[in-house]
Amino acid sequence: MRIFFYNHKKLIIISSAILALIIVATIVGFVFLRMRSSNSNSDYTYSKLISYDNVFSITVNDVFDFKKQDKNDDYNLILKSYNYNSSIYISSFDLSKIRSIEDVLNSDKKIFLSNFQNASEISELSSKNISDYKVYEYHFKTSNRIIQNYYVLTENKIYIFDFDIDKNNDYEYNLEDFTEEIIKSFKLL
Repeated sequence: MRIFFYNHKKLIIISSAILALIIVATIVGFVFLRMRSSNSNSDYTYSKLISYDNVFSITVNDVFDFKKQDKNDDYNLILKSYNYNSSIYISSFDLSKIRSIEDVLNSDKKIFLSNFQNASEISELSSKNISDYKVYEYHFKTSNRIIQNYYVLTENKIYIFDFDIDKNNDYEYNLEDFTEEIIKSFKLL
């Protein structure tokens, strides 16, 4: 009889411990999800910025405090964040005379990379669909910068988004985490 009560007591203790762990794990999980959802992108404020020629708009997160720069003939839009020491340069070119988009983009990538002596971790040109657009993308690093280039194909043009991101500072937010969000916000007017 003693062995039965001893084993029964042991089973109750083990069951109670497992139940307590499940309750603690559930509470910790709930708190974690609650904290994570409070930091979700929906809690941010955004600004809509329109190109110099009023052809497209993008939406950027206000935490970066991007400022529209003076008009430049080489770009449709230039944004700078002095707080995050980062920039977004957007240019475009006409698709009408292009036979092979991949050849043109690989050539553009090669020319662009030639401007950086110390480029490393150079990715291949990859494609994906973002919103309603086919988008090509590659990225690389320099000693103090992260460069992410996106090519957004529209019916008549390719829009080039050049994200120039400071990698040497510990900022509260990382622009790298928001580049695709900015591409998704791209709208022709």
